[in-house]
Amino acid sequence: MADKRKLKKRENQKLLDKINAVYSDAPDAEERMILQAMKKKQFEILKDEKW
Repeated sequence: MADKRKLKKRENQKLLDKINAVYSDAPDAEERMILQAMKKKQFEILKDEKW
């Protein structure tokens, strides 16, 4: 029974480590510049649209 708990705990920790690795990748400076340019372009395209 204790072995099953240890195995499950280890599996859960591995999964948590993978999830954390995926979400820890913040945008770098180049990606932030591209995002800002995309936002500006989107604003220019939609500024005259009537909602």
